[in-house]
Amino acid sequence: VAGIGGIAGGLLFPLVERSSLGWRAMYLVGLAPLVIVMVLRGGMKETKRFEEAKASGLQKTSFKAALAPEYRRNLILIGLLWVFMYLSYTPVLTFWTKFAVDERGWAVTAVSTAIAVSYGLGLTGFLVAGKLMDIWGRRPTAILFFLLGAVSTVWGFQAPSSQMGVALVFVTFFNTAYLTICSTYMAELFPT
Repeated sequence: VAGIGGIAGGLLFPLVERSSLGWRAMYLVGLAPLVIVMVLRGGMKETKRFEEAKASGLQKTSFKAALAPEYRRNLILIGLLWVFMYLSYTPVLTFWTKFAVDERGWAVTAVSTAIAVSYGLGLTGFLVAGKLMDIWGRRPTAILFFLLGAVSTVWGFQAPSSQMGVALVFVTFFNTAYLTICSTYMAELFPT
């Protein structure tokens, strides 16, 4: 769903940027999904497992339980994995557009197109990472993707202007793959 938002944002930005609000109009665009979620949430039913647990009087677990000695190591490792993932992911999301416009002279429409295309193609990172974790294993896939993701991030900011769009596809590919990798580790180490 985040990828769809990235594509939609890339396509809508040139249109709303011309409004009197300028780039701030994107905040109004961002409200649309929130309204949709509020409407849809009213009709969603809880899972059967949740309803059974609730009916059985199962007590909620406190946050302190995650800090118990048997979980502490995994909690720290998962926390560090997410921190390192976001250290790579966030600068690209935050600064690449500004870099492309201010430093490389890209037009807003070119940046928007590059973002829409990079998300369209880069979303395959979700699927490829999942498949490779099943084939190669979790750890080798994670190591390879985090290393190549770091390289692609550097390339995304160091590439000549003519290569920046291609670099952004690779950056997006690895950034979306990070989410699959981190979520898989979290789900397996802390099953619910």
